[in-house]
Amino acid sequence: MSDPALIDLRNVSKRYRRPDGPSFDALKGVTCSIPASSMTAIVGRSGSGKSTLLHLIAGLDHPSTGSVDVSGVSLGALSEDRLAKWRGSQVGVVFQFFQLLPTLTILENILLAMDFVGAVPARDRRSRALALLDRVGIADQADKLPGTLSGGQQQRAAIARAIANDPKLLVADEPTGNLDTDSAATVMGLLTALADDGRAVIVVTHDNDVAARADRLIRLSDGMIVEDRAKQDKTRVGAQ
Repeated sequence: MSDPALIDLRNVSKRYRRPDGPSFDALKGVTCSIPASSMTAIVGRSGSGKSTLLHLIAGLDHPSTGSVDVSGVSLGALSEDRLAKWRGSQVGVVFQFFQLLPTLTILENILLAMDFVGAVPARDRRSRALALLDRVGIADQADKLPGTLSGGQQQRAAIARAIANDPKLLVADEPTGNLDTDSAATVMGLLTALADDGRAVIVVTHDNDVAARADRLIRLSDGMIVEDRAKQDKTRVGAQ
């Protein structure tokens, strides 16, 4: 891809210390760049370092060595407070099990994400939240609690929440792992559209069908990149 890099990792390693044994290297000298307007799939066996890599890119964890830069910002140079503010405005996170607050309505879950960051003027938050729910196809579920929705609907709500503050980076950890085939296809269609909007979308997945829809595939094994392959064009398999 010729697009300028949004994300740059240079010689990144992550070591976890075990209280009852030797330390463990989850990542070993990872170097890669990821552009905006793209979907990248991170694949590999369990324990290969996929989620660790995703967490470092999203600023949810710190590398033991090396550097992680996003949009020219060196995450290692930020204090914890500044890093938290950066995450709130620049990163959207989608989890396998949705992580919606069960006592808040779907609309309130999205409003809360905007309230925390303050990037969207208060007077515009409700209309923006409803517009996002309309975009993901569940505007009619706005006043319902998460537990009353199907898994696919909850994941669509989680995507709407993740983009509430219009982040440049969207990371998703096994976003279709808890969904049926039709719901998974709908969710991937939404993530594809968000990449086409100009975001960098990074998906950790075990699903070959999900990986096939990405512009780029990064395969990890034992904490190292063993394959980094971009498609020659941006025609995704099964794109909607």
